[in-house]
Amino acid sequence: MRSFGAFQVNVDGRPVAAAEWKSAKAKVALVYLLLHPGGATKEALLEALYPNEDPARTAVNMTLSRLRQALEPNASGGDPSRFVLFQDGRYRFNQGVMTIFDAVDFRDAINKARSAELPAERRAALYDQALALYHGPFMEGFDLPWFEATRESYRRQMVDAFNDLFSLAGARDDWSKLGRDAERLLEREPASQEGHRARILSLALQERRDEALRACEHAREVIAKVGYLDLDDQTAELVDLVSDDTLTMKAARALLS
Repeated sequence: MRSFGAFQVNVDGRPVAAAEWKSAKAKVALVYLLLHPGGATKEALLEALYPNEDPARTAVNMTLSRLRQALEPNASGGDPSRFVLFQDGRYRFNQGVMTIFDAVDFRDAINKARSAELPAERRAALYDQALALYHGPFMEGFDLPWFEATRESYRRQMVDAFNDLFSLAGARDDWSKLGRDAERLLEREPASQEGHRARILSLALQERRDEALRACEHAREVIAKVGYLDLDDQTAELVDLVSDDTLTMKAARALLS
């Protein structure tokens, strides 16, 4: 299942078509259950699905019925669901079904990569594995409050992962890799000041000063277009150092730390 960028669910290799989702709430219920493997009470689902509303308790049953229709269109109404179980007063997604969920795989890879005990190459590979899953904001277009908080949490983890990759590249003096990682972050967030700093540093430390100067100007232009942002202190410092041709390795490493 893909929740980063365009929402997509495949069941037994078959994409669930947009027309098969009778309700956006069914998508929300699926994501909520996948993010809560321990299950959820009816009250918790009501709060997740209908914040600031007061629906009948049967609204959960209707939503889960629509979810089942989307995932199991050929199932008989009297058969138990393969996917959504009700046990001990809680609704659960069946953990016995092999499930690939990008948000969980992203989180797990990020958590593993943060281990300082792993070799740098392994940490970088795990970050790359996680970032390959991040095709866009989590559940883009859904404006429920808990989605917004979760979306920002994943976005911050994505940026932090790139920052760690920048540090790992810097520790190896691999300025070309630093530049490639910077481009990957800027593809996802064109106004990311972390990404612009890494791109400028990569060019400057490869002694490509003219390109670094152009990257400084480009950073100013892109960030100005956002409207409510200006260069932060670190980016402004780097731009000044590159413009004055006074960037030192010590200063570069400090900006990457």
